[in-house]
Amino acid sequence: MKSNKKIVYVLAAAIMLCMISAAGIYMFLAPQRATIYVFRNDCTAGTQVTRELLTPMEVDATIIEMGETNNIGKSYVTASEYTEILQNAGTLRYDVSAGTALMKSMLTSHGGSKVEMGMKPSSIAVTVPSDYLSAVTNELSSGAYVNVYASYDNNAQTLLILQNIRVLTAPRVDGVLAGVTLEVDHEQSLKLVHAMSYAKITFGLVNSQGYQYTVEEQPAYDIGGFVVDAETSGQTVVVPDPSAQPQPPAENGTETPPAESQPEGTSVPAESSASEAVGE
Repeated sequence: MKSNKKIVYVLAAAIMLCMISAAGIYMFLAPQRATIYVFRNDCTAGTQVTRELLTPMEVDATIIEMGETNNIGKSYVTASEYTEILQNAGTLRYDVSAGTALMKSMLTSHGGSKVEMGMKPSSIAVTVPSDYLSAVTNELSSGAYVNVYASYDNNAQTLLILQNIRVLTAPRVDGVLAGVTLEVDHEQSLKLVHAMSYAKITFGLVNSQGYQYTVEEQPAYDIGGFVVDAETSGQTVVVPDPSAQPQPPAENGTETPPAESQPEGTSVPAESSASEAVGE
């Protein structure tokens, strides 16, 4: 009997150890979970972030960004800091749609400078110093929208390189514009920096709400007028001159009638022409 009890105790202990080991392995191998918060509805920039706008969602505690593994709390608001952040959340820096996870960078209370907090996440702020500007309106200020023109000296050509671009800052020193910072994307930033290096820049103030973009991506103008795009610029189109003089008389003293004088769809029979030639 005693030996049987020992066997039972040993089996029970072994089963318990197996269960504990299995639980430990599962906890070790299973992905860690964390709670983040997503927006219930679409929200516009400037909206005060409150609990009523958000709903919790459980996700993996680690995420992969740019090929690197990071803790989700590095960028997103998690349960451990939810209450503290909402107390001083401020407002949204840009529009968000329903289902978007709340990130710390979305809030005006987090981020770098005021300029950075007013930018879209994918935007780049490029400053054009006043030395590079050939002309700009005195009414230019933060929040305005402009077209950017670049005038190149080597071919005496002006291009509209950017359209309807938002002005982030337009600081003045003693009433004189010191420079203009524009919000652009990667491609636009290259165009703007290139123009600063090789051209004179002019800003044109536009109405962002009713602005109509041009058909061409970069309309151009030179001393000869508007430049046709590269696909058609090599073709020569001959346009008849309505003021052209009649053709001079032929050697035999008779005037050759213009091609337009012959009725459309008629021609001189070949036999008649041949007989006339024999008669001569």
